[in-house]
Amino acid sequence: MHCPKAVLVSLCSFFSASILLATPSWESLGGSAQGDPFAVSGYDGRLRVFIRGADNALWFAAQTSPGGSWTPFVSLGGVIISNPKAVLDPSGHIAVFAVGGDTAVWRRSETTADNYSDWISIGGSGTSDLAVVQTDMLHVSIPAAYVFMRGPDNALWYNQTNEASGPWGTSWTSLGGSLASAPGAGVNGNGQVTVFVRGSYDNAPWYRQATSPGASPTFNDWATLGGAMNGPASVVESGRYVMYRGMDNAAWSILDTTPLTGKVAPATWSDPASLGGYIISNPTMAPPPHFGPNDLEVLVVGGDTALWVTASPGSGSPFGPWQSLGGSLVGNPIAVRDADQTVDAFAVGSDGALWHIRQSTAGSWQ
Repeated sequence: MHCPKAVLVSLCSFFSASILLATPSWESLGGSAQGDPFAVSGYDGRLRVFIRGADNALWFAAQTSPGGSWTPFVSLGGVIISNPKAVLDPSGHIAVFAVGGDTAVWRRSETTADNYSDWISIGGSGTSDLAVVQTDMLHVSIPAAYVFMRGPDNALWYNQTNEASGPWGTSWTSLGGSLASAPGAGVNGNGQVTVFVRGSYDNAPWYRQATSPGASPTFNDWATLGGAMNGPASVVESGRYVMYRGMDNAAWSILDTTPLTGKVAPATWSDPASLGGYIISNPTMAPPPHFGPNDLEVLVVGGDTALWVTASPGSGSPFGPWQSLGGSLVGNPIAVRDADQTVDAFAVGSDGALWHIRQSTAGSWQ
């Protein structure tokens, strides 16, 4: 792996000693993207991937069957100035959100397979990418969907409803703070929504957590997790990890060690742990598998613009050496788990098209 001269030799060696003997196959999904893609799995097991096109419209492509080939990109129109974010809600519908040209947050939702509603505005004034989460019905009878953003005052703001594809109000609530980047959010094992930000004064990861599962009217006070970030937080849904690119350009992770009691419990966290490497993207991790090997994979774009992966045999276990998956990429990748529990990764290539790579079997990229 090529590393800039300023990078420590040990970091370069850490990467380059772990190149796969056979580089897995990439496929181009076409399109003309700017910014970063976002992918989500539907209830039918098919993946959908969304991009902001060169025309600033929202575009999407979908698998024709679980694990199968891909449709061409289709425009969903609009004028968006952020990367799209999408979520699957308990009704089985995918909802996709972005900041529009008027800085308000806009949404389209899937009505039937690969058909979407008209754009609706849910108000607000965003100055960052969004974080979108949807709680399930394991802990509460009524689910909750949240959208978080950085506002013009650099504070954290949110809007909330029951299901992401359902009706939204246009009133937003401030959670305060001073954000240096976009927020990240997830739902912990006890059903509580937690939102993470990069503080503008210390670059440390800070968080606020809902005081109850589902639709919570209140959040705990701000607390810091220590460390120093060089970008936004990446939160693994149901995976208990918060990851970020550190000021040393290594990948870092923090593990949620809160007891999984099914009830509200005070949040506890591991210390920040370096995964090493020299990265030029935010890290991404697919949600943990529902069955089969419990491998967890962190994917990043390295200093050579290739995609790199490190794996752990399970939550809380150490991560192994980095391995190169090849490619020539720009921006931040996104990883998602397919219906057969393999991991798919997407990233924009140096040609502006969207590129896709997937595991051959769960836990293996060869």
